[in-house]
Amino acid sequence: MNDGAKENTVAMTDRRPIRSRSLGVVQRFGALLVRIGIGPNTISLSSMGFALAGAAYMVAASYADGAAFRTFCMTAAACIQLRLIANLMDGVVAEIGGQVSRSGRLFNEWPDRVSDLLLLIGFGSLVIEPGGWWLGVLAGCGAVLTAYCRELGRAVGAPMSFVGPMAKPQRMAVLTAVLFVIAAWPGTGTSAFWGPDQAWGLPALTLLVITISCVVTSIRRLTFYHRFVANQDLRGDA
Repeated sequence: MNDGAKENTVAMTDRRPIRSRSLGVVQRFGALLVRIGIGPNTISLSSMGFALAGAAYMVAASYADGAAFRTFCMTAAACIQLRLIANLMDGVVAEIGGQVSRSGRLFNEWPDRVSDLLLLIGFGSLVIEPGGWWLGVLAGCGAVLTAYCRELGRAVGAPMSFVGPMAKPQRMAVLTAVLFVIAAWPGTGTSAFWGPDQAWGLPALTLLVITISCVVTSIRRLTFYHRFVANQDLRGDA
């Protein structure tokens, strides 16, 4: 029996709305994965493997130059997209294979948090300024905060809020775009133009923008949930 199939099934009403989930090619690929026996929990774990690989390539890029630097950055960007594809396909496989489960909910969440931390801290290695690595840690904490706020909504019975401006798809899109930019024009990754003593460059700016945007995202989600709870209280709902 595939992993997750023996758990009690639960409705997947709290999954991120993604239009591409209903595309024919995605559904056919999901059906193929079901036929060859790859379960949704396995796919969720693979997303963490892609994130680890992406982080490793970014760390390697921080020690490289020339063609090696470009190759490592491009490969890291590809790993980020593979992580997102895995995040998409685990739910598709669960639905097609009738493997929606409580354990699947766990596997849908914790590998995501680990993946966010790996990729953002890995990206922090590209910050060449002394002490700049902590910006990756800070951005990783911001990413985890947005997910924590979303789970608070689940705890109070509110509809899931996936609003941004820096939800997971936006964070990964920003990282991918910047990796492509610094791969195409390596000078953009090493040029300093802002920060303390004008010593920080594009990677540091990217992480700071992600961190601040994650805080804004968390505030928006908490505001939504607070309003939901307040309305429930006014109506006297349990």
